[in-house]
Amino acid sequence: MKQLIVILIAAFSLCLGAAGKTKTVAKPAFAHPWTGKRVAYIGDSVSDPNLKQGEDMKHYWDYLAEWLDITPIVYAVSGHTLMNGFANLERLHNEHGDSVDAVVVFLGTNDFNMSLPLGTTYIEEDAEVERAAGYPKRKDYTRRRTPALTDKTICGRINLVMQRMKTLYPTRQLVFLTPLHRGYAKFGENNVQPDESYSNLQGNYIGDVAQAIVEAGRVWSVPVVDLYALCGLLPNLPAHDIYIFNPARDRLHPNELGHERIAKTIMQQTLTLPVY
Repeated sequence: MKQLIVILIAAFSLCLGAAGKTKTVAKPAFAHPWTGKRVAYIGDSVSDPNLKQGEDMKHYWDYLAEWLDITPIVYAVSGHTLMNGFANLERLHNEHGDSVDAVVVFLGTNDFNMSLPLGTTYIEEDAEVERAAGYPKRKDYTRRRTPALTDKTICGRINLVMQRMKTLYPTRQLVFLTPLHRGYAKFGENNVQPDESYSNLQGNYIGDVAQAIVEAGRVWSVPVVDLYALCGLLPNLPAHDIYIFNPARDRLHPNELGHERIAKTIMQQTLTLPVY
């Protein structure tokens, strides 16, 4: 009996020892899908490499280059509008062809500031259509909507830019960024821009432009990173002065810390966007 008890205790100890061992599992290798890629940035003053606080100020695309080993190709000038972006897409394609892996467009705030009408994403009209779904083919009268393609409205310009992106780069990853929240800025007596609590002369707010870009992204199947909603920068809050270019006269542009926050948002949001 004693011998049997000893054998059972030994067996139980062996079982405990086996259960206590931790199985080593290899960690999967992971890299951001944009790592090592060539990325073009089409933008305005927020992306402009010439707008700096000191010689070594980093922009959001500098941080992405540092963290992800991205080669940035930047077409951005202060004051540029969506139609400048349209022209720069053409220039990018003429100068670099298909050598870029992704194209990022960050525009719209200057179109808002110039009080361009917002317009609508679609034009809808009566239309005749042939239809056959379980019935003899017949002509029906219905409604038809198509994207508004005009440089006279903000929505029309967004559509023009997205259509051109999809035409020039059908095999590349395309991304649109919404404008940031707008703070007060005074660049001279003839260039004073109120903060976002005021509408433009058309009665629209900067959030309306952000929403128009989000909607157009669904129309054209272009991923949108909604910086207006996601990056967390609120230049009209004094607590956010740490992110602002110049709290006294330029609350419109982020400083280096603000750019770092923008870059982190873009990096995380593009984790699910492959480069084709």
